[in-house]
Amino acid sequence: MNRDNVHKHSAFTLLEVLIASVILFSAIALMTVIYRGSLNASNTASAHLKLNTPVRSIIQEIKSEITNLDPTVSDVKGNEGVAFGVKYSWSATIAKSGFPPKQFDPDMGSFIDAKNEFRLWNVTLELEYNNKKKVYSYQELGWVINAR
Repeated sequence: MNRDNVHKHSAFTLLEVLIASVILFSAIALMTVIYRGSLNASNTASAHLKLNTPVRSIIQEIKSEITNLDPTVSDVKGNEGVAFGVKYSWSATIAKSGFPPKQFDPDMGSFIDAKNEFRLWNVTLELEYNNKKKVYSYQELGWVINAR
């Protein structure tokens, strides 16, 4: 046998091709999982952002409504609305009411009674957007002008 006639073939063996394929498909599967996870995180963050965007303006509206309530009202239920595409409902009950402590008047040299009554409200605000719900509970201070 002549050594000059023997041609060396440089090619991949079946085992090398299988190993390369496993590595390639593993990398593709990993990238798919990473992409899907980041897409879900992005959608969740977007929904939370959309849900929380109108909170400040809704709270200002609630404060305005509480301020303008009839002094005989002690709880408010069933207020609903839509702000920036987000449905909301809120309710409020009085947690505490009364008059602030007497104030010292330096011109008169004595203590005087406050004329305005305060009302501390427990407010519950429920938001809903695309089947995602969030509930806020906070306290709002309101005043009854010239209550005495």
